[in-house]
Amino acid sequence: MSSGNARSILRAVSNPADRWCRVLETEYIALHGAPPFEGNGPAEADARLHALHACIHKTPTTAVCLSGGGIRSATFALGVLQGLARVGVLGGVDYLSTVSGGGYIGGWFTAWLHREGAAGRAAVLDAMDPTHRMHSDECGPAAATAVSPIDRVRQTCRYLAPTGGIVSADVWTLVSTMARNLLLNWLVILPLLAAAMTLMHIYFVGLRSVERPIVEAAGGCLARGDAAWWSFLATFGCFAVTNAYIVLNFVGFGALWSQQRFLAWFLAPAVLGAVSLTFFWSAYPCDINLVDAIVVSAVVPAAGWIALGTLTKLFTAARPGDGATLRIRVGFRTIVAALAGGPVIGGGIWYVCTLNYGFGPGDHLEALYAVFGVPLVLVLSLLQILVFVGIGSSELDDAVLEWWSRCGAWLAIAAVVWMSTGIIVFYLADLIEAGVGAVSRAMAMDQRSASALFTLLVPLASSLAGLASRGGSTPGQPSAVRLTLQKIALPLVIVILLATMAWVDMRLARALGHHWLALGLTLAGVGLGVSAFIPVNRFSLHGMYQQRLIRTFLGASRRDRRPNAFTGFDRDDDVRVHQLKDVRPLHVINTTLNAVSSTHLGRRETLAQSFTFTPFHVGCHDLGYRPAHEYGSDGGAKATGLSLGMALAVSGAAASPAMGMYSTKARAFLLTLANARLGLWFGNPDSEKRWQSSEPVFSVEPLMRELLGLTTDRNPYVYLSDGGHYENLGLWEMVSRRCRYIVVSDAGCDPQYTFDDLGNAVRRIRLDLGIPILFSDLNITRAGQGSANPHVALGRIIYSVIDGPGAPDGTILYIKATLSGDEPIDVRNFATTDAEFPHDTTANQFFDEAQFESYRTLGYHSVLMATGGRRDLTTGAALCDAVRDVLAAPPGAAAGFATAAAT
Repeated sequence: MSSGNARSILRAVSNPADRWCRVLETEYIALHGAPPFEGNGPAEADARLHALHACIHKTPTTAVCLSGGGIRSATFALGVLQGLARVGVLGGVDYLSTVSGGGYIGGWFTAWLHREGAAGRAAVLDAMDPTHRMHSDECGPAAATAVSPIDRVRQTCRYLAPTGGIVSADVWTLVSTMARNLLLNWLVILPLLAAAMTLMHIYFVGLRSVERPIVEAAGGCLARGDAAWWSFLATFGCFAVTNAYIVLNFVGFGALWSQQRFLAWFLAPAVLGAVSLTFFWSAYPCDINLVDAIVVSAVVPAAGWIALGTLTKLFTAARPGDGATLRIRVGFRTIVAALAGGPVIGGGIWYVCTLNYGFGPGDHLEALYAVFGVPLVLVLSLLQILVFVGIGSSELDDAVLEWWSRCGAWLAIAAVVWMSTGIIVFYLADLIEAGVGAVSRAMAMDQRSASALFTLLVPLASSLAGLASRGGSTPGQPSAVRLTLQKIALPLVIVILLATMAWVDMRLARALGHHWLALGLTLAGVGLGVSAFIPVNRFSLHGMYQQRLIRTFLGASRRDRRPNAFTGFDRDDDVRVHQLKDVRPLHVINTTLNAVSSTHLGRRETLAQSFTFTPFHVGCHDLGYRPAHEYGSDGGAKATGLSLGMALAVSGAAASPAMGMYSTKARAFLLTLANARLGLWFGNPDSEKRWQSSEPVFSVEPLMRELLGLTTDRNPYVYLSDGGHYENLGLWEMVSRRCRYIVVSDAGCDPQYTFDDLGNAVRRIRLDLGIPILFSDLNITRAGQGSANPHVALGRIIYSVIDGPGAPDGTILYIKATLSGDEPIDVRNFATTDAEFPHDTTANQFFDEAQFESYRTLGYHSVLMATGGRRDLTTGAALCDAVRDVLAAPPGAAAGFATAAAT
């Protein structure tokens, strides 16, 4: 082992990410004031975690989960917290788990507790009770007349633009910020897309440059000989790499080689070899001899398989295989199969070169050759594999056949991508040129003006299409129109955009004298140069969103707030996540780590995993955890830790190119183009070098990963978005912490009461954690006035399935935003004026005072009705017992409960 490798391993071992057991132990000590084990406890990781779960079951914890759903869920959750304060249980809550909009109010509450400190905790809990009145003899005249943090949140509930109005500075600031960031990101994305579209033209210019002596230069055969020779060597070298990869796979070295390694060491050389072969065709000085082509293409593969057979015998004894190892028995049929399959390429080349369609020697090469030449080689390779597998199948087992099938699939993908790109660049660009010319003539416009207008409108329309498709990420069955938009219209929009970029390239190249290489390098230089000054996180929409959340929710708990007189923002409104260590309940902020291009089994449906921010740790189960005071702080002596406002904004990053289970490639492309990027890139907790980074060093790679839907958990940087893109209730993390009593506030948009968020949470917990959750009676419906529709339901968490027979069951108190007919008159009145209440669309983030108060009151009323108006419920157990009594009471008791709740 080299000294450099040794140092690298030592660094990785010296500061590894904390695992889940360490995180759970830290939280246990913080909540209970003592270590879970009397001694050191078990040393083995699984045994230690099992013992830790047993300790947690002996000291039951209570959690409150506030669901995602923007300002709608935030206002309903505020009422739920007030209801829990009214019945007396809020002070006994151990965990507060929030997602997206629930985090707005959860961050506001924990920041308020933090600022008041231990001495003011009781006063905060009293103030959360709406029936509490501040007395001047207790708090002084100033306190009696002061505006409470609750009132300040209510006054600024239009957090994106508090003053509103079409001519307000808030609204125009919002618009100008979005427009500025959109244009800055276009200066990176559009030049890079245009540069990518020039590659096909550069390739075609290269083909014609080596083909030209065929018809123009005297003695052209000698002039062409060098080009043919070098292209032949390049072809031979590329295909030698692919064959070496195959050999190493089948002698036992490739058992753990990933798909990425296949793409790098087989597919990429295969495509480059096909490109070199097309240069060889165009530069070959004489007609191709059929016999030579067949003999060479047959003997070389056969010799390769004979060599493979020899190597297999040599390495089989030295490298014992396992279930992942591919072994192949090279016998007589395999050699015959190689001899028979080889001529497919040789014969195919000879046949194509005899056609008079711009393919053969002596003819002028046309764009047709650039579009279909490389795909033709790849298709011939597929046919060669087909013949080889068909003849040699008796000596190939099922595992080897599967390998060849997957290999063929990637060759087909490469052929289709190349051909599609060529059609866009050479044919659709011409179609757009003709269309713009016809429109400019019909409207009597100058063609330059029409071209400039079209160049601007296409990216803008594409961005709007991406924003319109954002609605597809909401739970529930999408409409037929939306499905059509996603499956047909969005890819079509992308094709039109790319064709427009190719058309712009064509016009620019015409102005530059068709110097395609210079044009491509210039465009790439512009995109890369601008990206050096535009950080991928800073100029997304995240900063705008984060600052407004901080101003409205974190600033509301500050008594001495001194905002800038012009902007209305105060940089001291924010706090650091690690500063909340002493606050109870312990705040867990749920986000989603997106791995859209992950190949992990079990992740293909969700395309993501849960990622959390707590005052102690930041990270996830698979990648590990890092200290919250260092994560994302860029290290150094001045490291201040992660901002609470930033964590809350990431948790609410609903509009993002990567959206967990709701991700699609087409939507990712268009949302990135539209700069609808509320998520953030952070250092991977598993990366020794990057976990402290708050911003990727080079912005181009992460931006292109967003654009192409290639987010993964394997890179030095990971992409985090709305927690609801994985699980929208925050329940998953509380069950993984083995909480005994969990109150769930669900104000997700669910007008049909299909319980999408609850169903997804129960499913994910069963799949990921192995813990079933049962609801024996879930009768919450779309009932109206006068019905007996309950506001809550009780569920049972069967921990014993995983933790053993001695583990007690947990209880979920599930509170759903619904109407029962027993609400206060103002809430019932509002419901008559707002047909969607209490499920207004999440797109509406501009609540007025009536909406805010109606949702808040509904949440408060739901808790009071569920508990029968009791005020002595100091524990989670007492709360759940009270709810169980109310649900078991006869229907006629509802009026009595309503009276008790009101008083």
